[in-house]
Amino acid sequence: MSRLPSIAATVPRRYRPGWAAAAAVCAAALSPLRVRLQRWVDRRFYPDRQAVLTAIEELRDRTHAGQAQPEELETALRTALRDPALRVGYRLPGTSRLVDATGAPVDPGDALVAQVRLGGHDIGAIVRGSAGSRELLREAASAGALLIEVVRLRIEVSRALGEAEASRTRLLHAGYEERRRLERDLHDGAQQRLVSLGMAIRLAQRHLLDGTVHVDDLLDRWVAELAVAVTELRQIAHGLRPSNLDDGPGGAEIRPGAGLAGLADRVRAAGGALRLSSPAGDGTLIEAELSCAL
Repeated sequence: MSRLPSIAATVPRRYRPGWAAAAAVCAAALSPLRVRLQRWVDRRFYPDRQAVLTAIEELRDRTHAGQAQPEELETALRTALRDPALRVGYRLPGTSRLVDATGAPVDPGDALVAQVRLGGHDIGAIVRGSAGSRELLREAASAGALLIEVVRLRIEVSRALGEAEASRTRLLHAGYEERRRLERDLHDGAQQRLVSLGMAIRLAQRHLLDGTVHVDDLLDRWVAELAVAVTELRQIAHGLRPSNLDDGPGGAEIRPGAGLAGLADRVRAAGGALRLSSPAGDGTLIEAELSCAL
């Protein structure tokens, strides 16, 4: 069966470059008309679609101009769809749950959900309240993907800064409590013993010449006191740094107030990440990843 020739094939070869250029000019000239026609059709036959797309476009333009924030997307969609129960959820990296712009959890329940994807990744969802078809929500999800990605990244940065600040606060508190503990241990133990020993030596010095003290007994007593003070100092030093290490049976966990929690805080405060692998019966592996300037 023979095919009908295309329009380009009917044009003489020597005229084809000019014909192609003329076609491109016509297409460019008609493009604004096509856009206006599409908008008229949407307003006439699909008012909800036009309202949603216009609200997203206006918010995007106002955000670029610094007159609005991308977090206003939920409010814009609620107004456009006349659906006060509509929710916009943002999916944080490494998690399956959704949060709103403030970081509070968003539970879709049994509601209709349109997933928001960008670059092949799920970055959020639009959760219908009481209005809007599945197709309309999908169009809204596609049109608002860039705004949702900006908010999602802002939430992630805010959470990271909050965790770093919390880590610094815990480090300061832990350091303060550790200093208080050391002060108590030194004051009630070795320091008290050494001060008493110094006073005893000074008192004995005053009576050495009158023969009322027994030097050998005093020296034995002082040596014993020094030995006890040295033992107490060693115990304090042992509490600061263990004499041998973390080759145990595994099963380690990062628990609040424990040593690993303090280590994790220090790593996060420096902008890094701590990974713990401690299967039962197979030892413990701790990896700290820290960025460094080249």
